[in-house]
Amino acid sequence: MSREWQPGAPTMLAVVAHPDDETLIMGGLLSACVEDGWNVAVLTCTRGEAGDVIGEDLAHLAGDGPALGAHRERELAAALAALGVQRQYWLDEIGEIRIVDSGMVWDSDGKALPAPDAPENALSNILVADVADRMASILSDALPDVVVSEEPGGGYGHPDHVRTVEGLMITIGMSMYNRPMWVWAHRPAEQWRAGLRALAAYDAGDFALPDPDGPLPPITDDHKLQRVVVEVAGVRQHVLAAMEAHGSQIQGIEPIDGNPDIIGRYALSNGIWYPILAKETYQVIFGHPDLVSWPDGITVEPAP
Repeated sequence: MSREWQPGAPTMLAVVAHPDDETLIMGGLLSACVEDGWNVAVLTCTRGEAGDVIGEDLAHLAGDGPALGAHRERELAAALAALGVQRQYWLDEIGEIRIVDSGMVWDSDGKALPAPDAPENALSNILVADVADRMASILSDALPDVVVSEEPGGGYGHPDHVRTVEGLMITIGMSMYNRPMWVWAHRPAEQWRAGLRALAAYDAGDFALPDPDGPLPPITDDHKLQRVVVEVAGVRQHVLAAMEAHGSQIQGIEPIDGNPDIIGRYALSNGIWYPILAKETYQVIFGHPDLVSWPDGITVEPAP
């Protein structure tokens, strides 16, 4: 899918920490907006140099930050092409310091914890004011009507995700004029648990099934805000293609039909199945979503 950047069209900017976050967290929203003629850009804060690596063919990249970062740049380009995204920015295009992935370790509940050996130029160690300054320059170039990000808990707790949202809070908070609407990703707890339960109906194969009654990740936290809800089925093929492009990070990608709660599944390096929910939900942090001409399949819901 390919679209040209159209001056005057509504514009969305996704702000994420690593390559693949744009697909896993908000791929349905980005693709649906592109399909409707929006301009869509992605700001990626690091190249994912400290990520795990899936597969024997790519095992030589593990522990080689520069090589893995270069590989993930190529993966990101292919994923954005699948989603139709027209522009992509790196956070360290601004400033003199190259910003790298902080790394993480998985805990027993499948959540991320900070890596103990993150370098000084890791995103989580960069001053949040510096992150905000860089973001402000990029927002000034993209001029988005809507900004989409993760929520303050970083989805599942990754320190780079958390720092990304911290920087964005300052950037948007200091925008005195032309302040964009801001939404952050949310997966309602009842939908997330329903998605986890739905996975049990399918052969788990080589991967583990998550506990649907286990601890919930921060992305399920409900801040009782107005919601933007995306029906993902109409753009599922683009989202799955983007996932396939991130082959060093995502595995086991499969569509699922006939289930009201999920439209697919995938696994990460931890070997646990995750659902692709039938709906992506976003909480509105700033702005008036009722005044936006959303694409078909995207609706606005009141705060619960």
